[in-house]
Amino acid sequence: MQKQESLQSNRIKPLTIKTPLYYDESISSWLIRAALNQGCDILTFTQFYWPDYRLWTYDVDKGFNHIDGQVHKDMAILADMHYRAFNSKTLMSFAERMGLSDSSKQINIPWTQPLTKRNRRALLGYQYCPLCMHSDKEARLKLSWRFTWTLYCVQHQIRLQSTCTQCEQPYQPQLLEANMRYINHCHSCKSKLAQATDNQSSYLLDDYSYKFQRMASQVYVDGFGYALGKKIPMQDWFELISFYVNIVRRAVSKPDYMFGKLLNSFGINTATITPPKTGLRLDQLPIDERIELLGFAIRLNDIDVSTWIRKCEEMHVTQNSFNWSKGMLIPEAFKPIYEQLPFTKVQERKSNKNLNTPRAPESVMKLWERLKRKTEMRELYDQDRLNYKE
Repeated sequence: MQKQESLQSNRIKPLTIKTPLYYDESISSWLIRAALNQGCDILTFTQFYWPDYRLWTYDVDKGFNHIDGQVHKDMAILADMHYRAFNSKTLMSFAERMGLSDSSKQINIPWTQPLTKRNRRALLGYQYCPLCMHSDKEARLKLSWRFTWTLYCVQHQIRLQSTCTQCEQPYQPQLLEANMRYINHCHSCKSKLAQATDNQSSYLLDDYSYKFQRMASQVYVDGFGYALGKKIPMQDWFELISFYVNIVRRAVSKPDYMFGKLLNSFGINTATITPPKTGLRLDQLPIDERIELLGFAIRLNDIDVSTWIRKCEEMHVTQNSFNWSKGMLIPEAFKPIYEQLPFTKVQERKSNKNLNTPRAPESVMKLWERLKRKTEMRELYDQDRLNYKE
């Protein structure tokens, strides 16, 4: 092993100014700081060490072991740490721990915030805490900020952001130029990241969603969680939460129907939550919409089995009610409730292929919001390219 590491050290030129990788820091954050510490542009830095790859066209935090393991060994040397420890700081390592063994073939890893890119420009900003990013030399991005359940900064108790508060452009530190020196600047307007002052209430904690964040973090650390009076594996716990989120979404979209009435019978007022505009999956929703959905989902997690069964019976909720899509799989943890509910045999209806049925209004509006989202992202991308050329 020592001989191998020695050969690797001869292969790659060490940094002239050491840039340690903090224990909670993401790889993208470390690469950006390492480049700025050397006084060069970020793209120049990565092309110097890894000319065969365009690293910033990938999700850097995902890691590169599924592309070329040597890249990680090189990075570990530059970060002055063992490559196994370096590998543990990737989203791929997170995916393996979550039981997603085939995640290398997936564009997005479940329960992580995606960074949709065109070339090396992201269409969604990195999440950050403005107070954590206040100090120039200490500013860094944490890997945990990429997790879908991370909504607030644990240290400062405020909501995370993903855009510059000055120009409202997505925060994209991978596009910073060498003269910026520090990672806590906006690549577009060049201003230092700061907390907005016009609406401070929007940064306050929501008790339920913050409870979920703390609980999810603990489940990930422990490898197990508790639900419906039982200790269950981590994968089952997160699968159950995803199931609860889908129940909430259905209740919110139709508050006067079955799931809306069911949640109201639990004392959960669905009228206080706004349905996600785009209808996209949880990982792709903006942080304010995730806060609402996860805050309601964790309240469902507090309900015991007997209450679930009793309320479902009162609301005439059956097994059929939870099979809202073809091939629907009921979470293992929810089966003690599901199996106690009646099943109604439904006669299959032959679909009339010649019938041109119009879409429901809510479906049309979701499609419209998605189109507007794509248009806004495209405009931001074109504007960013224009500014970069100038």
